[in-house]
Amino acid sequence: MASISGFCGYRYNPEVVDNFDDVLAPPYDVISPEQRDELYEKSINNVVRVILTKGQGDEKYKNASQTFNNWIKDKVLLRDQEPSIYVYHQVFKEAGKTLTRKGFIAAVKLEDFSNEQIYAHEKTFSEPKADRLKLITASKANLSPIFSVYSDPDLEIETELEKALSEAPLFESIDKDGVENYLWKVSEGKLLSSIADKFKQKKLLIADGHHRYETALNYRNIRRNGSADKSGNEPYESVMMFLSSAEQQGLIVKPTYRLVGGLKEGHIKDLLNKIENEFVSEKLEISSGINSIENSEFGLITSELSSLIKIKDLVGKESNNELGVVKLHDFLLDSILEDEAVRVKYTKSLDEVMELLKDKSYQLGFILPPIDAVDILRFAESNRRLPQKTTYFYPKVLSGLVFNLLD
Repeated sequence: MASISGFCGYRYNPEVVDNFDDVLAPPYDVISPEQRDELYEKSINNVVRVILTKGQGDEKYKNASQTFNNWIKDKVLLRDQEPSIYVYHQVFKEAGKTLTRKGFIAAVKLEDFSNEQIYAHEKTFSEPKADRLKLITASKANLSPIFSVYSDPDLEIETELEKALSEAPLFESIDKDGVENYLWKVSEGKLLSSIADKFKQKKLLIADGHHRYETALNYRNIRRNGSADKSGNEPYESVMMFLSSAEQQGLIVKPTYRLVGGLKEGHIKDLLNKIENEFVSEKLEISSGINSIENSEFGLITSELSSLIKIKDLVGKESNNELGVVKLHDFLLDSILEDEAVRVKYTKSLDEVMELLKDKSYQLGFILPPIDAVDILRFAESNRRLPQKTTYFYPKVLSGLVFNLLD
């Protein structure tokens, strides 16, 4: 079961911040150095100053904590007086349609993965976790929400929350990609209890924020070891999450394509011969081929840009519905990446794949189909993790919507 509750969040004071576009930011791990500079210049109160602070060594974590505490002291941030959940909608365009992704931010009880209540679907790495642990230790706060998905085929929770949104949102903001962001505060006790009861039968899939979730587990364990008196309900036993239903139309999961370079010419020839002789595959025109790739398939385009090779299974192997990205790594890519001279680039942009193949920056482009969030949840429930950078949940959940103090 997933245990969720309201919390007394800190939010930007509208009397200090009159334009929320100036203080919100994407998650820290998608902010480029150039974008960080831009966000710094937007406002002295932009959230980037605490989630991705400038500075050298460990001093930057101390600076982030000081900035965050100064915002509280100077009433840049105000704390809500009653436990609340924060309904968050994002309106965006995709494939010519206007869609709305709906969900809400709540405190979620941390669960070890071995409990099989909260699942990860991607691998994590030690360096980002060490960085985030230093930040959470210094700030003693969740500075941005982890994004998780739950199954709700009848959209009962979404419908129940919709009925509570009679008032205008706390704010509206449009990000640089044109995504409209709206936030409401919901504090009615009976509604919060009803939502919490429904989640007792649900499991969660971490969509975005794997490193931050594992960091929250590590931080919880450190705090547990440092305290003799523990009730099990301390704030650090939970983490701030944005929760969104997997079945809604507005939940878009884009694939992340792979580009490979640094291969010797003979290696490429051997690879193409292997595909021709050992795999069930077919050559297609590039545009139509990309559109025909199904869930359990993947495609390959070389820098010649002559065709797309659509790859299904190994010859003689019984066809299965394993996700295409898993087949790609198991059958081909992992063995290629064993060569230290090989370069790999991940991108969500098909145009970038074609451009970098055309100018010979990379030799091979691996094309993947979109993945359904429900399929990712099922995969995670089998206690496996997808390869790094498999999914791109769009749009990104912004940082700065609300903060959760862990003391």
